[in-house]
Amino acid sequence: MHILSQWRFVMKRNLYFIILCLLLNACQDNPNLFRGAIKYANWEKKEYKLHGNIFLKIDSIGTFQIDFFSKYVLVTQYKSPYFLTLYRKSNYEKKGNYFIRGNGPDEFLGFSILNQKQDSLLLLQDYYRKQIVVVDFIDSGEKFEDKIRRKIDYSNIVEPLQAFYYNDSLLLIKSLDASEGILYNYYDYHHKKVTEKFSMYNAVLGQQDLNNMMSLADAIKPDKTKLVSLTGIYNQIDIFDLKNPSNSFSVYSNRRNVTLEQTRNYPDELYDYYISLPRCNNKCIYVLSQDKQNEKKEFHVIDWNGNALYKLHIDEPLRDFNIDWYEGVLYGITDDDIVYVYNIKRFIM
Repeated sequence: MHILSQWRFVMKRNLYFIILCLLLNACQDNPNLFRGAIKYANWEKKEYKLHGNIFLKIDSIGTFQIDFFSKYVLVTQYKSPYFLTLYRKSNYEKKGNYFIRGNGPDEFLGFSILNQKQDSLLLLQDYYRKQIVVVDFIDSGEKFEDKIRRKIDYSNIVEPLQAFYYNDSLLLIKSLDASEGILYNYYDYHHKKVTEKFSMYNAVLGQQDLNNMMSLADAIKPDKTKLVSLTGIYNQIDIFDLKNPSNSFSVYSNRRNVTLEQTRNYPDELYDYYISLPRCNNKCIYVLSQDKQNEKKEFHVIDWNGNALYKLHIDEPLRDFNIDWYEGVLYGITDDDIVYVYNIKRFIM
């Protein structure tokens, strides 16, 4: 019995040692700040070149968002009494300016477009007032009429980072909590309360961490089951599963991993990084990457399972972009406010 007890003790000790080694190895192989597994993207034999044509030059406007509605291109702006300029797709004719900047009841203090479906309803966010404004932007021949259908308030959220229109009774709001870090919140705006929340990261991050990471905003999958998030210099594409957060994961494409400690200790170090917002449909995700070695820009395209689809190289120094999914056209804007168009029909699933 004594020998048997010793044998059991040795076997149990060895088992603990093996489990500890596996855990340590898993931690070393999974240095992910985002909650979830890591997948490595391989674009071998999937690289192509995109050729752009100039759409328009915007003088001293400084657009920060391009979106689409029916047969029009919507260009937001920040150096104008209006937030939105409308152009016809067919000949790029300017049709007018909309949504006045100001303090009035139907004016905007801050402005961004939340519309994903590119249909007749525009979902506009006034991020200073903490409101989503639903606008019935009706196309009737040559005339446009705008009508505010309703306003959705989320002003009691203390530190909202981003809002998504989720369904008729809930908003999905990304927020910064001092004790819990970055969260996704389901917000019942009828009763003005958070009904459920999910933590994004394996560490509690503050505003300075977000600044160092160059943390970017997210995009929601049109079927509202997942989110895609970009964390700047980590060069990772985070896929957050709203139905089952334990199935969330990150896709890496860079040559080396960047840690949270590096961004905290060496915030001025230059790394490859993702810029702009991610853009998506129900099948694929486009992100814009900058290579710090040669300053080149390129698009990385993956599906919602993290599989690499295409790497698309460009010559133009884009800083923002969006995709007209119906027409198969990508619009990108440079630091000089020149808008380029690219035919990507063959690269849309």
